[in-house]
Amino acid sequence: MNPDYQEMNITNFMFAIKLDNPFQIYYPNDNKKAYDIVINQMEISTLANGTRIKTVLNQIFFEQCRDEHFKNLNYEGFQEIQADLSSYLCLPLNFSLKLQGTFNSEFFLYPALKISICYTNDCYTKDQIDYIAKNKSILVSLSTLIQSSIYMRNSKDNYLFRYLNSDFYLQTTFMEESKADIFFKNNKIIAENSILSLYKEEERKDFWSFQIYNQREFREYHDYPSVLFSLNFRISQDYEQNKKTAETIDSFLSYFGGILKIISTIFGLIALSYNEMGLKISLANHLYQFNIPKKKNGKFEFSYDKLLNVIQASLNRVSDLQQKLKQHTKTLVKTSMVMRVWNSQKFQNPNISHQQSQQRDYVETPQIDQLQFQKYVEQLQDYKGNFLQRLVTTFNSTRHDLRLGVNFILFEFLWCTCCEQVEITKKMLGQCKMVIDRDLDIVHLLQKIQEIDKLKSIILEKDQIKVFSYTPKPIININPTYQHQPIEDAKRIDLFQQLNLQKPKHKIRRQNYSLNKPKRLMKIYDSYSRLKQQHNNKKNQRIIQLLGPTIEMIFQKYYEIQNMAKGINYETNENIDNVNPQVDLQVDVALPENSYNNTQRVNAPKLDQKIIKFQQITPKDLMDKDELLNYD
Repeated sequence: MNPDYQEMNITNFMFAIKLDNPFQIYYPNDNKKAYDIVINQMEISTLANGTRIKTVLNQIFFEQCRDEHFKNLNYEGFQEIQADLSSYLCLPLNFSLKLQGTFNSEFFLYPALKISICYTNDCYTKDQIDYIAKNKSILVSLSTLIQSSIYMRNSKDNYLFRYLNSDFYLQTTFMEESKADIFFKNNKIIAENSILSLYKEEERKDFWSFQIYNQREFREYHDYPSVLFSLNFRISQDYEQNKKTAETIDSFLSYFGGILKIISTIFGLIALSYNEMGLKISLANHLYQFNIPKKKNGKFEFSYDKLLNVIQASLNRVSDLQQKLKQHTKTLVKTSMVMRVWNSQKFQNPNISHQQSQQRDYVETPQIDQLQFQKYVEQLQDYKGNFLQRLVTTFNSTRHDLRLGVNFILFEFLWCTCCEQVEITKKMLGQCKMVIDRDLDIVHLLQKIQEIDKLKSIILEKDQIKVFSYTPKPIININPTYQHQPIEDAKRIDLFQQLNLQKPKHKIRRQNYSLNKPKRLMKIYDSYSRLKQQHNNKKNQRIIQLLGPTIEMIFQKYYEIQNMAKGINYETNENIDNVNPQVDLQVDVALPENSYNNTQRVNAPKLDQKIIKFQQITPKDLMDKDELLNYD
């Protein structure tokens, strides 16, 4: 590599020397000049024929060092050198040294320092010089101060640290010449000071650095004292170029955008996990009923178990009412049969035996109070109208939907296990995730699809499958009320008319198909009752079992209520028709205390007690008067 042209000046370089003067030891009274010190700017050029010409361009002489020579120097750690600075000789403040190329280059520039014995009139005499030169134990030392610089990348203010390198020195005798080549490495710094990337503002600085290993030394012997030291300043082929960039606005925005991207990615992952969990929870709320434990009075109560207790209590009340009504119905049937026999015997034989009289007294004394029976019938009519709707409402009102509340997210983020409700929710979420992952397994779904295909191939024929498998794609128009129009007038446009007529049927509507709605369950019950009438059909029995034990028992009990209400209406009407209207008997009937007001014994005709007019009772409020779930 051929180094380019470079220049040394006061801004980037300084060189100082100090020489031993043995003449002052031997001739202390003589204050004369001992050495000639000069730096020659050398130029070696190669001609076309290969001849190399060495030329001295100019000469630079040294002067006594002052602080101005090292004004940009950091003297920290070099206090001793600073105190002894006046004993050194420095290059002048306006010096300029030029360096270019190498020894084999066609054009070679280098400074050459030459220190030789002075033989002028103001110097020591030749005899004095020869006397000292004969003593080979006398040595002359050359000490140097070389200003070097280090680039401080992380420094904001002073990124160029200047220091003094004082390790290089040479030593020789008066009959020898010490030659050395010193290689200086030229470095560049490009500092960008603009905070806008579109506007370029650069500051370029050159500095020189020297390492002690970048030098080589030679020896040359002379017949008489002449040149003592020869130093050639060479430019090193090794160099460094550093670029210091300012913190621009766009880089800050880029950094800020990167941080935001990382943050958004983290929050995106959290949001994805939250949405995934929310989707699973939403599916779980629509597919499952949760049995959530709740601690009360030191014991755990499970929500679904509590709901089952309420449903079971309602079923038990209906069963008790059924037993009482069945018992009273049996009594009415026996009474009707006995009355028929007694009336027939009474008109045939006016002399009634004592046994028949007791039987008559037994019949005329009711086993169940008639007003109490009327109350039971009213309850039956109430159950007939509201039993199913009341239980469905209770079933819906006690649903515990699983939710990701703010408290759960906060406690989960803080890894806090102090809240028992959060731990219960966490366990329920784990169970829901396990069940949903199992139910939504793609292998399981594919198996179900294969089973549907098999079932379709069994039920349908080949041609039916082809027609059944074709599903036309729905057409989406810009306007829902758009009417298809033919491009050209035609006589027959049946196709367009059919499309326009059928289009409203494909209108997309958002419907809620929740199976837990009362109206929906009433429709399901109607279908259940029709299937129940065909109780011998095994397929219907299996379909009914798919409702689950809770809904099946509710439907079963409601079905019994409906049938019993119809039976009581029929039997009552039949008994009324069979009673002789000419009989007018009065008996004293003791009524129990009514739940609404206190009553006393009343005399009522037996005929009026048996004639009960059933009316459709207006449905009451859905909330039962009896015990329901009370949630805190």
